[in-house]
Amino acid sequence: MNVLTNIRGKIVLLIVGVAALPALFFAVFGYMQVEAVIIISGVAGALLGSRIMRPLLKLTESAEKVAEGDLAEAVAFDRLDEVGRLAQAFNKITTDLRFKVDAEQEVICEKTLKK
Repeated sequence: MNVLTNIRGKIVLLIVGVAALPALFFAVFGYMQVEAVIIISGVAGALLGSRIMRPLLKLTESAEKVAEGDLAEAVAFDRLDEVGRLAQAFNKITTDLRFKVDAEQEVICEKTLKK
């Protein structure tokens, strides 16, 4: 929950910051460049948004695979931010779950062989 709160807070700050760019630019340069600033801020927002959303979409796809029973699924991560920590936690969960399922299967096999 803490990781999601941090991500949500950063996204809100990012949106507010990008939304404030046109007003700041207008205050400095006047009307002539406002259109350019709107375009630039839109592009900047899209780029920054995709930097956040792309790893979350990969993580969502992996979670759906695990939900379907593919416990070999793992998320590759190279980030040290909250998204990277979330991916690392996801990988730990799937690894732990895989070990527990394997242990249960061994117990079932042993009980079956004893009969």
